[in-house]
Amino acid sequence: MKPGQQPSKKRYAVAGLLLLLGLVLCLVSLFSLLSGKKDDKQLTIPGNKSLVFEEKGTYTIFFEYQTVIDGKKVESDKDPSGVDVSIKEKSADQSVKLESYNGSSYSLNGHKGISVYRFQIDHPGTYEISAGYTGTEKPEMVLTVKKEFMKYILFIVLGFLAGSFLGVIAIILFIWTYYKRLKFNQQNRSMTIDS
Repeated sequence: MKPGQQPSKKRYAVAGLLLLLGLVLCLVSLFSLLSGKKDDKQLTIPGNKSLVFEEKGTYTIFFEYQTVIDGKKVESDKDPSGVDVSIKEKSADQSVKLESYNGSSYSLNGHKGISVYRFQIDHPGTYEISAGYTGTEKPEMVLTVKKEFMKYILFIVLGFLAGSFLGVIAIILFIWTYYKRLKFNQQNRSMTIDS
């Protein structure tokens, strides 16, 4: 734009496109957040359950100290110590190595969990998971298994940040264009009156 030239109305369209793109990114992130919960695998502790893992990858086991069982809200001590889990591949009757992992947590729709173990699935299939408590007494709670949890959270966070950033840029561009056009029109009116 040359000095003294009125900003084009096309800048409004650019601002609108940026705002729309930012909204889409935020909605995709929100959808991923909500659908990710549906893909979680759960079992009650203490208990045993056969779970089907359809994809290779790293999975994280979370102890839900605030959860819902049979429609009832249940809470427990946040401390996951004493949670004991074993996983065995059914077809090969082979145990899966578990790694202690206490670096993640989540809070979503009344569910709060803290990570306790992490493990690797190399062969998709059916696995038998046994869970219980050792050296402590706790009520029946829920263990949740999530795939690639940190990558999943990073994707959602970056999506929200990128969407929010584009939204802010769109608003700034819209306001700047409106201000410049208003100022240009006021100057033109002033010059017209003076002449």
